[in-house]
Amino acid sequence: MKETLRLEVPGEPISGSQLKFNRSSGTAYRPKAHSQRVFTIHEYAANAVPEEERPYFGNGIMVWISVEFYFPYRKSDYRTGKYSDVLKDSAPEFVIGNKDLDNLLKPLKDGLKGVAISDDKQIVMYTGIVKKYSQSPKTVVQIGQING
Repeated sequence: MKETLRLEVPGEPISGSQLKFNRSSGTAYRPKAHSQRVFTIHEYAANAVPEEERPYFGNGIMVWISVEFYFPYRKSDYRTGKYSDVLKDSAPEFVIGNKDLDNLLKPLKDGLKGVAISDDKQIVMYTGIVKKYSQSPKTVVQIGQING
């Protein structure tokens, strides 16, 4: 049985939006930010998993996934003046903003395909998904095999 795979991808998490449509041509496309984040996640996964072991959790293996999305604190969460680099006591721990969890998972799952997992259909359980504020924005992913 394989151990848990842990990936830490630096940078602010980006949500994967729905397909957009070009009004003049009528063609569908994904926004550029989605594709860039998928590429970044894929590259970090590729650096963590040797080529001969890809996908790390092969086809047919059921996996669980845990994800922590860390966003930068807002400007309003910091004090002002001489202490402008110090967080206020009232700074929130969790992100409630306009980033939907399901949309944050889209580029993540797309980026893991072929390297960490064969397909996102293998994910049968989410053990935890959280959006938090942090001094260092990043995405931390853990994937593990389910026996059964």
